Amino acid sequence: LHLAEQDTTDFEKCLYSVTAPLYLAAGFTGRRTDHMLAVLHVLLVRRAQRVVLIGEEEVMALAPPERVLTMDLGAGARVSIYPLVPLRCAPSTGLVWPVDGLTLAPGRQVGTSNIAAEDRVSLRFEDPGALLMLERRALPALVSALMADDTS
Repeated sequence: LHLAEQDTTDFEKCLYSVTAPLYLAAGFTGRRTDHMLAVLHVLLVRRAQRVVLIGEEEVMALAPPERVLTMDLGAGARVSIYPLVPLRCAPSTGLVWPVDGLTLAPGRQVGTSNIAAEDRVSLRFEDPGALLMLERRALPALVSALMADDTS
């Protein structure tokens, strides 16, 4: 599919050209930092779409706001949260360092290298823009959490 416009990246073209319940995006987290930052920008712009970025060492996705994401990660798993914009954390469970009520913001406070204190972790954010970064082995748990219907 050839799209001649040059106002968006190839990644964004993929997201607006194909309709799917979930996108698994491989090859977007590699060597070029400028491209990676553009991908994160697109995640935020197109936040209504569920996208999982798959890298060599980790997987990443935006947490939908006001939805509980529950994942079986295993105690000791790394759980990093990076705010793409200022956002407020709602109550969570299963983390060594709780993020309940924290306001995370670029240049102020981030949630890098938290750890699962229990096998199951539940996270919720009041605002959009929370980028979750998990070990690659967490891909099935992340996909399941993103695809689960939240009735709570």
